[in-house]
Amino acid sequence: MPENASRTSLTQYLHHIYDNDIQFKICDEGVSNIEKGVVSIVQYIATYALERCQEYVQRRLDSTFMKKIKDCKSEIIGVGSFYERTKNGFPDEFDFLFPICTLETDGQCHNWALRFTFEYIHYAIFRFSEHIDEHRKELPYNEWVIFKRLVERRGPSSKLEFLYKKCKDGAKETPLHVDLVPCIKIIFSPIDIYKNDFIQGSLLCKKFERDVSLTNSFVLVDHEHPVSFAETEVRFMREVLSDKHRKVYRLLKFLLNGKGDNEKLRSKFRVKGLCSYYIKCVMIYHHFKCGTENDNEEALCVLTVLRDLKCDLENKHVTLLTHVKNVDKYISTTEALKKVLGHLEKIQKSYKDRNLNLESAAKLQYHRLEKEVQQNIREERIIECVVCCVRQAVFFCGTYFKIRSQCSTCLGRYLKICNIHCTCCESCEVRHECIFIIKYLACICMCVIAVVGIIYLLIIY
Repeated sequence: MPENASRTSLTQYLHHIYDNDIQFKICDEGVSNIEKGVVSIVQYIATYALERCQEYVQRRLDSTFMKKIKDCKSEIIGVGSFYERTKNGFPDEFDFLFPICTLETDGQCHNWALRFTFEYIHYAIFRFSEHIDEHRKELPYNEWVIFKRLVERRGPSSKLEFLYKKCKDGAKETPLHVDLVPCIKIIFSPIDIYKNDFIQGSLLCKKFERDVSLTNSFVLVDHEHPVSFAETEVRFMREVLSDKHRKVYRLLKFLLNGKGDNEKLRSKFRVKGLCSYYIKCVMIYHHFKCGTENDNEEALCVLTVLRDLKCDLENKHVTLLTHVKNVDKYISTTEALKKVLGHLEKIQKSYKDRNLNLESAAKLQYHRLEKEVQQNIREERIIECVVCCVRQAVFFCGTYFKIRSQCSTCLGRYLKICNIHCTCCESCEVRHECIFIIKYLACICMCVIAVVGIIYLLIIY
């Protein structure tokens, strides 16, 4: 089949995935209700936390830098896939930056900011969650969304859980997950971008500098992710990235992480698949070098980015926008990624294979780990059974020596005794193997005993 036809086949396959598995399954009004409800409550929590920590924040800011403070507000900033318009499926995840203060700089930033601790902010959020019943009446009223609890503190964020109570499309009490990240916002003049210490020392993608200068701000988060350009990333994904590449990015997230498959992988095995942020960074690099911007075929870009990811992981290298201290957490295994890539290449080559059932890389990795765990459990059970069998065989040997009768039925009686199973496997799935092992060992013991008896008789006579 010609290359164009095969590429069209893969594109049609990707379009089918995009239309049926990726796009929102909820009306625009429902999305707006969810967003308004979440934003109003998160804004209240941020204001509450900052008011409780205002004195601490002022004390931590050295007097030398007090004049650089532009404001000290708690206005949250929406970032992440929902605000980038790249969220797949139901809008159940939201990310917010929480600037505890905004500083103006002439281009020189200082290391004091990196040493700033946000523990007091996280503790204030924790206290709010612990006493939520006392604050429930003070929260902004919303008939669709309610705050449920603080789930955990993970990395630089406090993870909050909300509940979507009312949905005209049929969903009932859907959980919503929110990441709230306290930070310090730095504002700079675009002409100072090339002499700003943090930008020049952190930004790896030099072609991204122009977009950073247009935003003229960045945030300081923590020691592992000192500089974040999340606001610039939102503007880039919404306004700069083409519709085609935005669609490619959403397809890649689905192909690699599926519908919550990455979260299932992390919750059960404490293993992460490919991070969405890492995929986004590779997509941004691809945008700058892609030569098919005017082509409507997404298949070629999907295959190209997957091959770039595969090459990165094989070389233990990650393509990010900024420097990070812990790079290993972005590195994942390539086995599942290779299967997804091979599957798509097979569809591209063969028109008949376009309807093959495709699982995400995270789901494939989940199944592989689950199979390994089951195999390990089975091996442990068999080892337990073998140990039990040895004990039974020893017991049977002792029983044999206690048999004083010289009648011809002794061997038959003994073998009848051996026709039992291991007591530790009363209900396990390897019971039949235990019975076989016990019989086998018992027979071996009988043979050994017979040989010893013959040798004993030869020595006596």
